[in-house]
Amino acid sequence: MSFNNNEPIDRITIDGFDVDIFHNPNANNPSVHKNITATLATVHSKHHFGGVVLSVADTVKRAVNWHLSDKNLTLKNIVYQTVYFNENTLSASPFYHPTDPDCIGIIYNTRNEIKQEFEVNHIFPFIERQVQERQNAELEIINHWFNDEVYYAKVLDRYTDSFYGSDHSKSGLIESVKSIIKQDKWFHIRHNVKRLKHFLHNSIPTSYQTA
Repeated sequence: MSFNNNEPIDRITIDGFDVDIFHNPNANNPSVHKNITATLATVHSKHHFGGVVLSVADTVKRAVNWHLSDKNLTLKNIVYQTVYFNENTLSASPFYHPTDPDCIGIIYNTRNEIKQEFEVNHIFPFIERQVQERQNAELEIINHWFNDEVYYAKVLDRYTDSFYGSDHSKSGLIESVKSIIKQDKWFHIRHNVKRLKHFLHNSIPTSYQTA
């Protein structure tokens, strides 16, 4: 991960250590991140949200159908939600309303992918709800990226990865900082134990040392 010469936007204290928080204006689009499982397929005249950009058509419904047809899919082959864009915010609904003026596409997982992931032959309603909840969470991450809410931290001269969202506890940034601090503490403990063993070894007469 490369960093520019950004000035920290905040400084906090965690476990007695100063932590600098930085804004990352060059963060990668999370739609291609390995933790994003769903496919976001959208069309918009001004904005790009990552994921699949749908072909321009006279209606969003037709653009979605074209995309699915290219993948040899239909709505019956996927677990999906309609995606809306309003006031710089993406949102999703399990109800398909492609004629809504705020509708810009869908977010979906194929049923075959879900069956493989959950190791089932049939997708039960509770699994479908779980997948849709995950889609909502992933869409929230994309929202943070779109609204330039991506941050990283520096502690003990080490940098964390970038995290999406201004709630640093929820995003995972604080946990990452604590992990770095914990690793540093264990390093010093092991180093001090090694020094102590070396000191004791050199302090005990050779005749009393064990082989």
